Amino acid sequence: MSETTEASAEATEETTSSEATKAETDWKAEARKWEQRAKENTKAAEKLAEIEEANKTELQKVQERAAAAERRAAEAELQALRTRVAAETNVPIEVLHGTDEAAIRAAAQKVIEWRDAGKKPAPKPKTLKSGSSSSEDMDGKERAAHALRQLRGSA
Repeated sequence: MSETTEASAEATEETTSSEATKAETDWKAEARKWEQRAKENTKAAEKLAEIEEANKTELQKVQERAAAAERRAAEAELQALRTRVAAETNVPIEVLHGTDEAAIRAAAQKVIEWRDAGKKPAPKPKTLKSGSSSSEDMDGKERAAHALRQLRGSA
């Protein structure tokens, strides 16, 4: 009795493993089938686009060309505005953004503020009295000679 149970268990395992292999093979076949359908659909979509383009009226074609021309004109005007603001403010055109003059000028102002924030303020010039010289203008030997003259009293 135990031999028949073992034999039936082995047969069940064998059937299950062959079904799993068959399901895996079917999966690959299904994937290939769907891939082929997708390629066919792509070709059909391209043909449909060509047919729709051919069926457009002359008015639709002119309207599309006019819309494209208006987009290019708007882009050119915006680029010209950015160029003008860049030249006036001495800010690189690449960092200017915005869709109108106020936004572009605000961006330029922010860049200028950022640029100037890193600069140290210019030192105040020292005033010299008539006939004297600044020790900063002298090199080491001249400062030493000047110090010796002051010590001797003949400065």
